[in-house]
Amino acid sequence: MPPTATPFTPTDTPVPAAELDLSGTWDAHYSLSCAAVFEQKAAVLSAAVNCGALAAGTLNGSVDTAAGVFSLSGQLGAMTVGLEGLIVDDDSLGGTYSAVPLTEAGTFVAVRVDSNSGTELDGEWVLMLEDIFSDGCTLEIEHLDGDLTTRLDCESLTPASGVTLEGTLDGSAITLSGPFSLLGANTLLLEATVSEDGDSIAGTWEISPLGLSGGFTAAHLAEGAGSLPPPELW
Repeated sequence: MPPTATPFTPTDTPVPAAELDLSGTWDAHYSLSCAAVFEQKAAVLSAAVNCGALAAGTLNGSVDTAAGVFSLSGQLGAMTVGLEGLIVDDDSLGGTYSAVPLTEAGTFVAVRVDSNSGTELDGEWVLMLEDIFSDGCTLEIEHLDGDLTTRLDCESLTPASGVTLEGTLDGSAITLSGPFSLLGANTLLLEATVSEDGDSIAGTWEISPLGLSGGFTAAHLAEGAGSLPPPELW
């Protein structure tokens, strides 16, 4: 079953910086959250999609409710977007997408946020676009007296050697930034909160001045462990 989209909220009680040591390798998972209003008339399907500062527009296509599949395509800002989806149940969708030139392949899940039900797709959905950069990223953090230096490696990043970000840890709040060369010369900003047990990070990313943004989570890998597997749709 696809995961239910939940908003990022900081922890209520910050953990003192002296009690945290983030040194080590983390497996980070990035996503982009969009709202979509679907309208279905027989086999004709459309979706008004809003990804905030990233892009907004209408995708058009068709649905086969007997087979439980649908397809949509169109322009979202400067991107040419295509979705191939599967109706999991009354309130869950999933599938694959492309958003050229940002990415040629990724996966998405969607959950219904209104009270409608049934095989009709009319209503508002929240889409979580996974693999907006890649299937996953490795985040290696060095922590010294509240100052952080990190190396972010994702399959689709340029240069392939990864991105170096620098920032601070204040209590449980992390702020990291650095040059980001995907789609030109930009700046990547990460703002996140460390969990109370120190084993996970959750927050938001933003690429300026492109206006791209989204959420991410990261889990601390045990020493000697391999990367966490990507989340499965089904």
